[in-house]
Amino acid sequence: MINIKAYSETKLRNLAIQDAASIWHEQDLITAEQQKSIQQSHPQDFYVAPFFIKIGLFIFTLVACSFTISIISLIFVSSMGNDFSLSISIVATLSSVLFWVALEFAIKDRKMYHSGMDEALIYCLVGSVSTLLLAWSFDSFKLDTWVYLSVVLVVLIAAFIRFGESLIGILAYLCFLVILAILLFKTSFGKQILPFFMMLVAGLSYWQVEKIIKNDFYFYYQSALIYISKLALILFYLGGNYFIVREGNAMLNHVPSEQIAFAPLFYFLSTIIPLIYIFLGLKNHNRNLLLIGLMAAAFSVFTYRTYFSVLPIEWALTLAGLAMILVAIFSIRYLKTPKFGISYQPELNDASRNLEANLFNSIINQKAQYDSLQFGGGESGGGGSDGNY
Repeated sequence: MINIKAYSETKLRNLAIQDAASIWHEQDLITAEQQKSIQQSHPQDFYVAPFFIKIGLFIFTLVACSFTISIISLIFVSSMGNDFSLSISIVATLSSVLFWVALEFAIKDRKMYHSGMDEALIYCLVGSVSTLLLAWSFDSFKLDTWVYLSVVLVVLIAAFIRFGESLIGILAYLCFLVILAILLFKTSFGKQILPFFMMLVAGLSYWQVEKIIKNDFYFYYQSALIYISKLALILFYLGGNYFIVREGNAMLNHVPSEQIAFAPLFYFLSTIIPLIYIFLGLKNHNRNLLLIGLMAAAFSVFTYRTYFSVLPIEWALTLAGLAMILVAIFSIRYLKTPKFGISYQPELNDASRNLEANLFNSIINQKAQYDSLQFGGGESGGGGSDGNY
């Protein structure tokens, strides 16, 4: 059976368990010996580069890929004459093959995992394959924009299934939303309901993605799905934000910014959605909901400040910054001891949370050292007695 996943899912689980064990050790929940035992019982050989080395490998790989495309272009573009589409197709085909081979080598042989090099190769591979398909379709057909975006969406979905890369998943989700928006814009009625339609799609996306994240079967994609879940929350809020709807309507219809229909409704949504996010984030101990709710509340203040100016901008920024600093200091001091199950210290990453049971079992299954108790020795069936008091 062909494995469609490029990375070993077992090793990814072990890596997540090791990361969780490191966090627990830093919080003094387990000892150094227990952490070492967990690492030994959950081995993984991925090369996960430090942050700055990762950036260097990413830039180096992009430069190498650009150099490769330039060399191929110099060889084939000049020899193809005026047939530009054929030249692009050949260059994209050869580049895709080379990037694919290099990527599989980096993952299988060099054990790269999100180390900059493999991520850059994934992006270059997706770009080359998309360019190949678009060059062929542009030359052969004259289609609507949404059709070409659908071709790109297929490539993104295929790459996401294979590599589970977060940015690829986000781009696939955004590409899907853009396709829906383009189709909706083909009717005059669609332009009017676009904000509500986007809120509906984003809400359904969040609900469905949250269900998938809790299913351990999709662990390979959990990191990417968490980002998509956050993006869906943001898009749901922006779809109902007055500033976004008003200015977006002016930009898309090439008209001056003016009062829009259902303005009171969008003012209400701009206020109530952040409050709901914050309430549910605190109630359900959902860090993502809480942080996005706080950012949405700040953007709602900006929205009202744009159209209803009360204080000069300098005073408004100064007072808002001072208030946020005071609230942050008070919250940290107050939540040093958890209140109502809430603490200022971050918990385990959502992608690692489903592994807590495995991590706990790894700790409790460690062999405890006990002194052996030998019973017997009694002459009258006494449990360890020797017949004497």
